[in-house]
Amino acid sequence: MRLPYQPIEPDHETVALAEKILTVLVQSGLSYQQASSALETAQKLLDEKTKPVIF
Repeated sequence: MRLPYQPIEPDHETVALAEKILTVLVQSGLSYQQASSALETAQKLLDEKTKPVIF
């Protein structure tokens, strides 16, 4: 039987880093769409430059 996928709750360091990223985006003055696009681009760059680790 397959167990349903449940996302892992982010730890304190992950939440703290996400808050820093959000602060940079808000202070940049970008529109919501531009900020969202910047996050998508950052995710693509992360995927290209790093190797995912599966636990």
